[in-house]
Amino acid sequence: MTLQACQASDTAIPSSVTRTPRHVVAIGNTHAVRTQSRSPSAQRIIPSPAAESPGAPSAAQLTAGSQEELTRLRYALGDLACRAVVRGLDGSVVPLAGAAEASWLERSEQALQLSAAISDEQGCTVAALELMFGEPGYSRCTEQLLRGLLATTARAISERWFRLQFLPFWILGAQRIDDASRKILLAMDPHQRIVGADFAARQFLHACDKGFGPHLTLEMLFRRESPPSPARRHLDELATLTSFIDGTSWSGLITPPDPCANHAACGERALLHARPRFCHRLLASSQPREERGGLPGRMLRRIEDYIDAHLDSPLNVEQLAGTLGISVSHFARCFRHSVGLTPHEYVMRTRLSHAERLLRETDLSLAEIALTTGFSDQSHFTRRFHQLAGMPPRLFRREHR
Repeated sequence: MTLQACQASDTAIPSSVTRTPRHVVAIGNTHAVRTQSRSPSAQRIIPSPAAESPGAPSAAQLTAGSQEELTRLRYALGDLACRAVVRGLDGSVVPLAGAAEASWLERSEQALQLSAAISDEQGCTVAALELMFGEPGYSRCTEQLLRGLLATTARAISERWFRLQFLPFWILGAQRIDDASRKILLAMDPHQRIVGADFAARQFLHACDKGFGPHLTLEMLFRRESPPSPARRHLDELATLTSFIDGTSWSGLITPPDPCANHAACGERALLHARPRFCHRLLASSQPREERGGLPGRMLRRIEDYIDAHLDSPLNVEQLAGTLGISVSHFARCFRHSVGLTPHEYVMRTRLSHAERLLRETDLSLAEIALTTGFSDQSHFTRRFHQLAGMPPRLFRREHR
């Protein structure tokens, strides 16, 4: 049933429509509208300045990083006489359609009807996604659909912002199997220490009497029912988890860091890597699916171990295929099917991941790191690192030490 069809329902919700004075302000290339609503029935979530975390995102930043989610929302609203806006802590509002939307808000008389909170990476409410209605009322069926659509979009925006702030870390998105409304996001370092938790995860930790801090690890919270797959070092991996606290089962998706995503800015690759998973296929199944048509697990482990052991040497596809005793074409096809990357891309990502770890944890010179990770010289290493990571190695070391 479409939203337009729901309006035909006999049961309508009364709505008090009031005239709301507004003025338009500019935020970068985006128009923002500030409103002072006098409607007593407005169901507004007002972000609290006291809850603001250092460096809290503005409404314009959230909008710029969540164009995919907001565009999907705008298309879903279709021809309904309502508009969605993102309201920041300072009261400024960014309409979904920029200046055209701001003009609609200026001309229309409407009351705020629905609102959903947007949280930052620390679980603080930093903005609200609001629907402004231009008609006296909608049916209850329509309102329920709009409320669910708004909440889903706000949750997706919060998830994307969380993932963008923890690009260099592993991300666990988990959902309780017996309660789909229970979803948490955790960020982990390579040693599975918890370095970030969203609002729902912090509530979960509080209920479990587990304080959020550097002592907390994933192994203190969940037991993994299946071993990690060697083919998933650089790809999302489904996992079934059991809580040590209450024994409940959780369906999780573990996202590794993307060493090629730009940590310094929200580039296209970073936005793609940070796409929300809760609203898509990631938690559709609680059991990891067996890969078919690729390399068997034992062969993948052999290749992975071989690459790690010879990372300081030149590696090519002929050499890797010869290790398994199969043809180059068959190896390349099966490897890509299993891992999602070509052998060359996998080797380059492994080199870069190892180089990033050495830059963060050691005082080795760039020349020594270049030789240790298999680059021909420091110039080659610097050029490739800048190309893939989005910044020079020296700057990366300075920002991550």
